Amino acid sequence: MGKRASDGIGLAYCKLLAKQGFNILMISRSDEKLKTVQKEVQAQNQDVIVSYEVQDLGKLSTYKEYVDRFQKVFQSIDVGILINNAGIGFTGSYLQMTYEEAEAVFALNNFHATYLCKMLMSTQTSRNERTGIIAVASLMAYYHFPWHIYYSCTKRFIEYLYQGVNFEAQADIRTKGKFDVQCYLPGFVATKLSRKEVGFTIPDTITAAEGALKDLGRREISYGVIDHHILGWLIKFLVKTIPESIIGFILMKEGEATHKKLRSKGYSFI
Repeated sequence: MGKRASDGIGLAYCKLLAKQGFNILMISRSDEKLKTVQKEVQAQNQDVIVSYEVQDLGKLSTYKEYVDRFQKVFQSIDVGILINNAGIGFTGSYLQMTYEEAEAVFALNNFHATYLCKMLMSTQTSRNERTGIIAVASLMAYYHFPWHIYYSCTKRFIEYLYQGVNFEAQADIRTKGKFDVQCYLPGFVATKLSRKEVGFTIPDTITAAEGALKDLGRREISYGVIDHHILGWLIKFLVKTIPESIIGFILMKEGEATHKKLRSKGYSFI
C-alpha cells in the first residue's frame, strides 16, 4: 500500500514491489493520474492486482477521520508493506508562510504517517508474517533550515516518531518480531516535485527507492544510496562543528535565494 503513489518515489516503490509479486493499492488525490499510473505499475507484473483509492490526505486531520476513511480498506486486504510517502513543502520565512500553507504542510506530511501507521499496527499484531512500515522523510530533518522551517520540522518529527515506534515495536512482546519500521531520509531525487535532473548525488526514483527497500528489516534509518548516506553524515558533522551563527547565516541566504527563484517562476513548493 503506497501513499502519494501517482508519481516520484511513491510510484517507484509501487513498480518495484509489483515486480516482486506484491499486490498494490495506491492512494492519491488525482483520479486521472492514478488511472494512468495503474497501467504503468500493472505493466511491471501482469499477475498482481493493482488498485487505487482516491483521497486527498491533506483534507484529513484527525485519527477518527482516518479510521472512518481507511479502516474498512485495511480490513479487506492483507497489508505486507505500508509506505507513507505523501508530502509537500512551501518556501518562505516563518512569518511569510500563510496559515493555509502551514496547515497543508503539517496535515499532509505528518498526520498520515502517524495515523495510518497506528491503524495498521493495531490490526496486524495477529498477522503470521512480518509487516513493513516505511515513512519517507528527508535529510532536511537534520537542521531547522531557514525559509524551509515548516518542511524541515515535519521531517524531523517523522524521523523521531519512526525511530521511537521501531524501538517500542521491538521491545513490546505483542509486536516484537512482527514489524519492520523504517524512516527513509533521502536527499534530492530526480522527480517532478524537486525539478532536479539525475546527476551527482541525485539518483533517479527507482534507484533511490530500491536502496531503501533493501534496508528494510536491516536498518531503522535508510538513506537509500551511498551518496545520500555521505550527505547525511556531512550535514550532521557540519551542524555539530560549525557555530550556529555561521551555518544559520549561510542557510538563511540560501533559503531566501531559493524562495525568490521559485516564486519568480510561479512555484511555491520545494
